[in-house]
Amino acid sequence: MEKTRSQIEDERVERVSSQRSEVAAEIADSYVPEPKERKILTWNDIKELSNSLTEEQLRQPVKYWTEEEGGTIGDANVLDEDYVSDGEAYAPKSEMPPECVDEDEPVFPEGTVMLWII
Repeated sequence: MEKTRSQIEDERVERVSSQRSEVAAEIADSYVPEPKERKILTWNDIKELSNSLTEEQLRQPVKYWTEEEGGTIGDANVLDEDYVSDGEAYAPKSEMPPECVDEDEPVFPEGTVMLWII
């Protein structure tokens, strides 16, 4: 049975659409936008950005994106005491036995603002 002109055109459109979808997926998988300049942000930088957002943008979940992954910021808080390390984990200094603390200076001092990734 011979294909109609319409069937041939439909198959061509489907084939081209499939190829475009594959190319788009490859680009999306490998694309990480380059920041304007790489620098360590301060909370003031984030405040200035936040002040420029629309009300709709301000209601969106806070996202992050690295060269290897992306996700959502689940929580933010200010540490109410120094956090120290025992070489394997971080914990509040009050919960860490003195003999387990690796350094004299806290890894994260009281008052440090932290973002928690989920």
